[in-house]
Amino acid sequence: MDLLDFDAGPLYFDDPIAPEVTALINEASNLYPEPETEALLLRAEELAPHHLEVIVALYRYYFYQNRLDAADVIADKALAISGEGIGYPADWRELTVEQVKSGLESAATAARFWLLSLKAKAVLALRQQRIADALAMLGKL
Repeated sequence: MDLLDFDAGPLYFDDPIAPEVTALINEASNLYPEPETEALLLRAEELAPHHLEVIVALYRYYFYQNRLDAADVIADKALAISGEGIGYPADWRELTVEQVKSGLESAATAARFWLLSLKAKAVLALRQQRIADALAMLGKL
């Protein structure tokens, strides 16, 4: 499973999301690939900037639009948001095995999402021919 296949169901995201945000994401999905899609997703991000369902929707949009730099920025947000509650460092390079174990024990779904986000960044790096970066991320995984 990777970030593109990630299901934003309640098993992973227990935080409630405003119906207005859900409506924006659904409307964006229905309009894809029209130009209005991005504006709807960015409005959803304004309303719920730390909700992982919004982050995943933005990531998918940029990835499928082949806007890999933008997708990478969103993958960084996914790492930051999912990592902050489980004590993971802001820089993935500094993550230790002990921190991974601790995160998996205290918040397995957040830790799993964090790992999937790093995998997504590695895929982006590979697609952008940044092989050394991708190998470093995959090595960390």
